[in-house]
Amino acid sequence: MSVQSVSCVVNAWTERMYYKFGQLNIWPHRDIIINQMPTKYKADFPTSLVIIDGTELRTQSPCALALQSQLYSDYNCISDKQLTEQSGFYDLLRTLKSIGYIQDKDAIMADKGFTIQTKIENLGLSLNLPPFASAGKQMSVADSKMTSKIAKHRVHIERLIKKVKTYCIVSDKIPTSLFHTINQIWTVCCYLTLLEDVFVKGD
Repeated sequence: MSVQSVSCVVNAWTERMYYKFGQLNIWPHRDIIINQMPTKYKADFPTSLVIIDGTELRTQSPCALALQSQLYSDYNCISDKQLTEQSGFYDLLRTLKSIGYIQDKDAIMADKGFTIQTKIENLGLSLNLPPFASAGKQMSVADSKMTSKIAKHRVHIERLIKKVKTYCIVSDKIPTSLFHTINQIWTVCCYLTLLEDVFVKGD
């Protein structure tokens, strides 16, 4: 097959899978999430229903200088706070609250870079972040323990992202020819990963 033929096949199937997967309701009700939590996680964070994180994909450098500038300014330098805003995450949380899938005081877990506490609290939810050390002061024993506890559980989302990246199409540099479909490709790889065997095993 020619490169063009392969490209047509991949693009057609990616679009079809993206459309079909998008029709699935992959968000369980809070009761199901809480019931399925690993014992240690449930003991530490019984109402933390979501762990969020960001990641980066390596890309081929575009030849056009204008595209290079856009790539590095808009994507490579985006903050976790901006990423969360632009992803539609807050709209998703509002929808989930409106249908009773999450409730007031349920929590989101994230890393320090996600300075989104005000937005989360405005939704009636809580945010579990590792404590910030005060300038020039040593972190307290309690804060150190909390940092370690959150890191121990956040590793689940980090491992899951790493597993998504085992798909060859996103594990190497993304060619410029795929820039227009990379969001669909990444989404399909995420769905395929979620449909594999149980990721976080029980105790």
